[in-house]
Amino acid sequence: PMLLPWDYRSFPSHGGNGGAGPYSGIYPLDNAMSFAEWILGDVPEDYASSPNHLKPGRNEFPELADDIPNEEYDKLRRNLYQGTLSIGTQGCSYEMLLIVSGDYPGRVVYVDGDDADPYVCRDKNFLSWYERWLDELIAGYAMHSYGYGTPGNGESFLEILDSPYSSDDEKAEAAGSFARSPHLNDDQAMRLYDYLNHHTTDLRIGLCRLLRLHKFEVQEDVIHARPQ
Repeated sequence: PMLLPWDYRSFPSHGGNGGAGPYSGIYPLDNAMSFAEWILGDVPEDYASSPNHLKPGRNEFPELADDIPNEEYDKLRRNLYQGTLSIGTQGCSYEMLLIVSGDYPGRVVYVDGDDADPYVCRDKNFLSWYERWLDELIAGYAMHSYGYGTPGNGESFLEILDSPYSSDDEKAEAAGSFARSPHLNDDQAMRLYDYLNHHTTDLRIGLCRLLRLHKFEVQEDVIHARPQ
């Protein structure tokens, strides 16, 4: 049997059955199967209780052969998205789901009905994801890509960039998260310049966008430069 994560169970009682939230807001509980119904039509009874296998960060959507049978395609989609409930929409074909089974119950995942790569948010559970939205909204962060990247603030993003234990993906996500911050002071900018020679292209691109967004000068060839 499926058991809703504790933090999500508390939301309808204290926050309301749907309402204000990231992007277009939080769905009422009646919409919990809306994404599954859209991509599968008939939703199996064990869909929500079956284990979800997505992991935090970006998950690659499996490559599909042109001649794959419809039933195999439907099975692939079911296996990828099972163990989730719909909690909101980002507009068009983009949906926000809540993982309710598997290794990461309580995590929010961003998906695309047209089969772009799913992204599991780094926040530990639904409430931390929701509270971060409130905190960043009040602090003046850009909301157009909320939930992608690393939770935290400017100093914690710099700590990730400085840490020898951070992966290249974690560093790139920290740079992307920094770009939504409303402020970047001179000291932070100088520390970020040190990473413009990093071997990861995604990180260099993210840092260039960030510095330019905050009116700091960056040469165009930095994006394509090869580190020595």
